[in-house]
Amino acid sequence: MNTLYSVFINDTKIIPQPNCCFVYSKRQQIFDIFNFESLIFFSEMHGAASTQQIIDNVAVNYPTASLEVIENDLLKLQKFLKERGYLATYINPIDNSTIFEYADRMSEVKIVQADIEITKNCNLRCKYCFNESGNGNPELPLNQWIELLDSLYDRGLRIVKISGGEPFLYPGILELLEYAQEKFIVSVNTSGYFIDEEIASRLSAMNLQIVQISLDSTTAKIHDSLRGKGTWEKAVRAIELLHRVNVPIRISTTVTTHNYDEVGDIKSFANEYGAELSFEVLNNVGNARKMESAYFLTTTEKVNQYSSKSTTHKILDELEMTCQSQLGIVGISHKGNIKPCNLTEEFFAAQNADVVVKFEKNWRYTDSPILANANSASDKVISLLKDGTIKSKDKCIFEY
Repeated sequence: MNTLYSVFINDTKIIPQPNCCFVYSKRQQIFDIFNFESLIFFSEMHGAASTQQIIDNVAVNYPTASLEVIENDLLKLQKFLKERGYLATYINPIDNSTIFEYADRMSEVKIVQADIEITKNCNLRCKYCFNESGNGNPELPLNQWIELLDSLYDRGLRIVKISGGEPFLYPGILELLEYAQEKFIVSVNTSGYFIDEEIASRLSAMNLQIVQISLDSTTAKIHDSLRGKGTWEKAVRAIELLHRVNVPIRISTTVTTHNYDEVGDIKSFANEYGAELSFEVLNNVGNARKMESAYFLTTTEKVNQYSSKSTTHKILDELEMTCQSQLGIVGISHKGNIKPCNLTEEFFAAQNADVVVKFEKNWRYTDSPILANANSASDKVISLLKDGTIKSKDKCIFEY
């Protein structure tokens, strides 16, 4: 087996960052985040080296690591990459050294992913909405969002997550998704409330990574008590419609003391529809700050037991994160303004709500006068969160 050659397939690209490594395939609408040490192997897996040659080359550069450890880590990585559809093995070498993007800027944080809050308007009043969404919030017109997406793409972004508010309340949401999926790996988060047969059909014609539906229980009683009367039926109906037309689905569950004992049942429900599953433990953010303490968990044992595999793959050392800005991820508000993440206030504010922030200005954190001369953008963001220069909706989940 060690005489075979590993070749990246399906238009796989690798974007190295100072603290991690993005691997993505636009064709397959998938991406994964690896720790930086994985580049030790990625840099050798260019198709012209056999598995044994990769082991030997890594051993030369890292003489303190045993051959057994190197081989085990490499085989583990190759197995994962094959299962995800990034990698194939051949009996003859094939050069695919063009898989790296921005390799000449490895010391810089490249903004790879944008989490876009397309609207802050929402028809629901979920008890723990982190975004405190409501009605009457300003929205950018479709043409300005498209202009912004073009700027994002030109700057090297490849992954876009659309959320809200409720994104399907935005008048041009389907047109926006249709445009975005031509360039980006695209996912959209929704309550499912407005998804009917027509919308499901439109979504099925797109190449989306995932449509994420919020579902907090296998029964209407608990779900509706947290998100509003009739919302469980709407969410389940959306899941059924999307499954029927083969749209990839992820079920997202916010876990509280009220549904903690259901996580196994929710996992089974997700399996029925071939859906991915994401458990998010209730955090004291946004509307949740008004909730009684009895809702908050003191243990997450069951959540950890039933959670799906993370998209963060860990090879060699653990992937350490203190801020998502280290990973090259930014938030963009419903006004088109950049935020360090969606748990903070807008940071690079537009001059008025009708103007999209141009990414030619204030694109990188270190271009901002506030962040000038920062050695690490993420470290500076964290320090500004600490001293209150940047206002956070609550304590950062990475415990700054």
